[in-house]
Amino acid sequence: MAFFTPPRNVALIIFACLVQSHQSVVAEQQCTIEDTSCSSAAAKQDLSSCHLVLGRRKDNHDDGRRKFGVFANAPVQRGMSLPPSIKSDITGDLVVHLIDVPDVDDASNASSQLNKYLSLGYLVEATSSGYGGNYQGNGRVLSILPGIGMMSDTYYVTEAGDADNGISIVDNATIISRKLSPNVWAAIPTADEANHPRRYSSLAGSFSLNYNLTFHAIRPLFRGEEVMVDRSGWFRHNSIKNAVSANEHGAESPVQYERAVCLDSIIYPSHSKNGRGAFASKFIREGSVLAYSPVLPLPRKELRYVRKKDRKKKDAVSRDQLLLNYCFGHENSSVLLYPYGSFVNYINHAPFDMPVEVQSSSGSEGVSANVRVQWSEQLKLDDDEVDLRSLTPTELWNQRSPEGLVLEYIALRDIEPKEEILLDYGTAWSNAWENHVKKWEDNPLNHNDGLDAIAESMSNDYSPAYVMEDVVSNLRTAEEQVSFPYPKNVFTACFYKYERSESDNEENESSTKALNEATRWKMSRGLFDMMNLRPCKVIYREPVTDRHTGEQLHGGKNSYTAIIQNRPGLAENERIPTGKKHIVRGIPREAFRFVDRPYSSDEHLDDAFRHYIGLDIFPETWLDS
Repeated sequence: MAFFTPPRNVALIIFACLVQSHQSVVAEQQCTIEDTSCSSAAAKQDLSSCHLVLGRRKDNHDDGRRKFGVFANAPVQRGMSLPPSIKSDITGDLVVHLIDVPDVDDASNASSQLNKYLSLGYLVEATSSGYGGNYQGNGRVLSILPGIGMMSDTYYVTEAGDADNGISIVDNATIISRKLSPNVWAAIPTADEANHPRRYSSLAGSFSLNYNLTFHAIRPLFRGEEVMVDRSGWFRHNSIKNAVSANEHGAESPVQYERAVCLDSIIYPSHSKNGRGAFASKFIREGSVLAYSPVLPLPRKELRYVRKKDRKKKDAVSRDQLLLNYCFGHENSSVLLYPYGSFVNYINHAPFDMPVEVQSSSGSEGVSANVRVQWSEQLKLDDDEVDLRSLTPTELWNQRSPEGLVLEYIALRDIEPKEEILLDYGTAWSNAWENHVKKWEDNPLNHNDGLDAIAESMSNDYSPAYVMEDVVSNLRTAEEQVSFPYPKNVFTACFYKYERSESDNEENESSTKALNEATRWKMSRGLFDMMNLRPCKVIYREPVTDRHTGEQLHGGKNSYTAIIQNRPGLAENERIPTGKKHIVRGIPREAFRFVDRPYSSDEHLDDAFRHYIGLDIFPETWLDS
């Protein structure tokens, strides 16, 4: 039977606790990690064996902080990945970008849930966070970092003498409590098509190309310390050397929490025959909880968008954001639910009632769907707090916080180690997928196989940026590109920090600035960050030589002179003045990147599949009349 790989991997969360009975049971009474007096059966789970927990803050005050947080439940060593994962070819989560989101000052967007979630830290600005996505569209791009990136809270200094939520500071670079500064960090995610290129696979464009976003502890975390994520470039503007060691200020009392669940993953992401998937890291008994996942409610209409470059056109096309493929939904509701837990975005689809071929890490065959979802009460809110499931959609959008909605994922049968985890996406999704495949197959342009498809895409002047990055070692100058141009979908960019000088504010000198007057490229801490990636045009190439002998160095490396340009979203002091030609010399090849032009990558394909995941436990109050 054909295996229906989801055109994306379902976003569900992995904070499953590793308990002796293979079941995640959470304490119903209030406990802290230092409290050994809890005696209920639920409290007897060995949370001390977990590195991370998601817990409700005890004695939480209305201070603007979240009700839930991620806490180190055991000492975490510097450099350790979070959540801890087994050795695999993928250790991090997906990144999903929202394209051309209306600006905050757009009157039509004043009540936007996306803007509210941005202010609460569930979304980040692609142009300032440093996690990529800057060039996905011509407008404002927001990024979603599921798992640690969304579950954790954040406090950091934003301006001299100021800090988020009124936290006082000593000066413009020192936070009084080191617990409030970011203590984990993630590098730029990987990007590729998971062996599903356009014209070759009906899956092309239906899943995120960006994955393996892995958070690491940038210093030791003590037991009980809250995990704080850098969402707005704090570490990119302030040297990581500012991070305080765990022992510098002595012991600190642990943060108290209640009704905690373990976040150590019992499933892990990996490549598979069908792209990317989630696999069991251990034997999982039938009826066990694999994962707990908070979910973010979203209005269906806010996941529709018009490309910025098309907004003034009378026939502008409205499109679905890729995020729709990762959301739960119901055909009779305008409410969508995005589950944002670690690694669950990799979970693929299989039906309940039909055996399918499943490619596991060991190459064995599985059966049909082996997990289901249900509402969890393990992290329930206090009795005096509103259950969001009892509200109408209008009331739901008026809530200050989206916290309190949690799903859990239950094993339908025993699951063997290295077996792929599969969820039934529902009848509506399956029907939509079958219709999509038929239309895709009926398109004569899509009847290609393997290397022929890739060759055709290359001949049609298309090649993904990550492929160009792998195959092009010596960059062409602008003059050479007149005769031998790069594919139309890519451009070159440079990692470069621009510092405006007084001369930059003066009238522009000759547009043909001499090369010997060019600014010298300098390496600095944090330079290779996506926020510093600017469009640039190579105008000169020369071999790298020994500064003493003048001989070309072994390996034949070249350095480049390039004209540096502005990217979208720069602050005024980071922008090269209009009309100013800023030339930089001595740029190494390692400081260049090929970048996909806006709207050119596979997720922007007109025929890319889009459909929500069916949820049969949708609250009746959310259904449209």
